[in-house]
Amino acid sequence: MDYIINKNTCFLMFDGKNTVINELATELVIQGNTLKNILESSCEYYGSSLKGRIIGARNIIKSRYRIPIIVSEKNNILLFPLNGKKNGEHIWFNFGMIKSYEKAGEFVNITFNNGFSKKFMISYAILNNQILKCSRLLVIYMSRV
Repeated sequence: MDYIINKNTCFLMFDGKNTVINELATELVIQGNTLKNILESSCEYYGSSLKGRIIGARNIIKSRYRIPIIVSEKNNILLFPLNGKKNGEHIWFNFGMIKSYEKAGEFVNITFNNGFSKKFMISYAILNNQILKCSRLLVIYMSRV
């Protein structure tokens, strides 16, 4: 399946078996781990490679780990990675689709712009740090344009 990340993509998650794509509360499930392929083909669709996006973001925010990437400048699509607390779970969130987030025990409840909420077994502190990295990336990038 060819999927291109777009402004309606809320998150992409590999749960250890399948890749789950949530687009405005509609879920697509693809067998296997296709996250890297989706990221790569989406970056190429919008005019760059995944590697180029990562290198560019690293140079802008001076960070080495869990680098957020601007998938599409024109469409303001900025994704950031997180690892879930479940073994093998890997999630990429669309920064622009997150309305709010709050700690809920060992989970974090994330509400997206369309009102859809979902609990993720992720670290609140790391999520908050990723949100700050995305904000910094956007501010610096926009000041250069």
